[in-house]
Amino acid sequence: MTTITATLHEKARIRAAIDARANAIRSKNVQGVLPNFTKDSVGYFLETPLQQSPLKEDLASWFATWSGSIGYEIGDLTIAVSDDVAYCHSLNR
Repeated sequence: MTTITATLHEKARIRAAIDARANAIRSKNVQGVLPNFTKDSVGYFLETPLQQSPLKEDLASWFATWSGSIGYEIGDLTIAVSDDVAYCHSLNR
């Protein structure tokens, strides 16, 4: 596999993980959101307290405040991949 092919493959895998998380948020599926977080991850939300942990309980509480599905958009997504590191950034609404 060439470096370009490997990079495209890794970007596709990252994009699939991002899309799966977005779909889990839209459907209020806590277990679908959590796979890309560690047990000690901290969430930052608009309501108080700003910093919340454990994330699992906080997500369940937040999802319960919504009636119906949640609108969730990913904008300006950039995925960068190299030999030993990958990262992404986006504006999510």
